[in-house]
Amino acid sequence: MKKYLLDVIGKPGHHQLSLQAFHFPLENTASYVTIVPLKPMQLKTFTLCFWVQNSNQGRQTVLFYSTPESENELVISVGMAVGVWIGGKFVQFDLHRRAEDWVHHCVTWVSSSGTINLWVNGAVGTARNIQKNYIIQSGGTPILGKRKNAMLDVFADAFSGWMSHVNLWSWLLDQNDIQELTLCKHSQQKGDVLAWGETHMSLFGGVSLGPDTSCR
Repeated sequence: MKKYLLDVIGKPGHHQLSLQAFHFPLENTASYVTIVPLKPMQLKTFTLCFWVQNSNQGRQTVLFYSTPESENELVISVGMAVGVWIGGKFVQFDLHRRAEDWVHHCVTWVSSSGTINLWVNGAVGTARNIQKNYIIQSGGTPILGKRKNAMLDVFADAFSGWMSHVNLWSWLLDQNDIQELTLCKHSQQKGDVLAWGETHMSLFGGVSLGPDTSCR
C-alpha cells in the first residue's frame, strides 16, 4: 500500500515532520520510503546524518541510491556494522552498541582524497579510503529502508525500527556541527540535497509516522 505525505512533506514552511519519526514494521519487509531530492544527486563531497533505533542484527539499509549505470551508487546500512557503498565499492566500519538505543550517525566523504569517516553519537572513528576522485552520479531515486534490485524488482536488507532526521549535504559538516546535531542542537540545520521535513517523501508498505523520541 502506498501513502503520500503531501500534507506533511514538500510544503514550504511546513515542519510537522521535524517532530515525527518513521517506523518500519518488522513484519513487513516491503516497507520503504522514496525521496525526491532537492537537487541532483551529483556529489563530489557529502555528509549524511540520521538517527535510528533498531536491532543491531544483520544488515539493514538506511539509504539506498542507484542509477541505471550503478546499482550501488550510494548505500548506507546499519546493524552489526555500518556499511557504505560508493560507486559500487564497499567499506565497512565495525559498530559496538547496545541494541534498541537511538543512535546518531554521520558519514562524511571527500572525493579528492577518497577519505570517508563515520561519526557515532558525536565520536569519530578511524578514517578509511574509498573511491578517490569519483563523482556520485545523478539520475536515480533515493530510497529509505530497503535495498532494491532493479533487474529483479525485489527488495532486500530490510530496515526495521525507527528512523528520523535523515539529512544529506553536498559539503562536509565540521566536528562542531556534527556534535551539536548529536546533542540535538541546531535541529533546524537541514541538508541541501535531502532535508528532513522539507524533502518530498512517499511511504510504502506500512511505514508509519510516530512521535520522534530520538532527542529525549
